[in-house]
Amino acid sequence: MKLLRLKAVIALTTLSKSSIYEKLDPASRYYDQTFPQRVLLGARSVAWREDDIHQWIGSRTNLPMSSSKTAFSEEIKPLHSRGYKRLEKD
Repeated sequence: MKLLRLKAVIALTTLSKSSIYEKLDPASRYYDQTFPQRVLLGARSVAWREDDIHQWIGSRTNLPMSSSKTAFSEEIKPLHSRGYKRLEKD
């Protein structure tokens, strides 16, 4: 069993430090009970089991993808067609 420190978990999950800790906090609206729990190594030192992190990533990548029509409610249009004015060069 290999343990990963926070920097490695950030690199693997592409989550920020604050996002990881919010996923672990039951009081947070971003709490994720499926996110692996940390292992206390000492008073100020934590790590995560590598296998648990990889399993969590695998479970996230198996989620069904939403269709592009539901993911984006409007067609992408150039800025000038949405009322933005182009800047003229002097």
